[in-house]
Amino acid sequence: MDLAVRKAMAEVEPGLVYYPEPSTFVKVPERYEGREPGVSFGSGAEEGQQLMDSLSRERGGFTGGFDPSFAISTDMSRIGQNVGGHSTGAAVTDDTIRQLFALAQTHARPQEWSKRVGKAYGITDAAFSRNLERLVFAGLTMDNLSGLPNPLPTSPIGAKSIENEAKKGTLKRADPGVIATAKASRDVLVRSLVAAIHALQARNG
Repeated sequence: MDLAVRKAMAEVEPGLVYYPEPSTFVKVPERYEGREPGVSFGSGAEEGQQLMDSLSRERGGFTGGFDPSFAISTDMSRIGQNVGGHSTGAAVTDDTIRQLFALAQTHARPQEWSKRVGKAYGITDAAFSRNLERLVFAGLTMDNLSGLPNPLPTSPIGAKSIENEAKKGTLKRADPGVIATAKASRDVLVRSLVAAIHALQARNG
């Protein structure tokens, strides 16, 4: 789910997401044999973000993308200690869904998503940020997700509600990029959760 959300966010604005250090590639300008001076992972925490910040600073921005196929497996004891597991045969419940949002660093977690969108678009209004987060993450329960048609519609899920808020509601006068990010994120969250639920239920037989 994290990978799907990152990909959707990066398709709107490459600078929205955190690029994991082991699988991040930087195109080197033709006149250099390596990265130009000033472009680096820096030191301390969030080296990937420091790299993106240095690219923006030195190159005046950057183009890029997030490709989930380059993801590298990591030690779950470091970032997944709060997730727990789901025993074969156990019912899929709202608690199961909550566990999927407990993974540290995931962009599918409301707090991380809001932080990244707020930083990228300069959102300082706390009420605006809460309303935006609500539109993207509210209602992701078993009752609501189980009631969706199968197969899911091809049109973006949840887009109309977000568009209505952008026209005359709490998101009026929002940056178009914010609206596009919210729509893309809501759509992929719902699709990823429905796929995860179906996979767990299929495993239960």
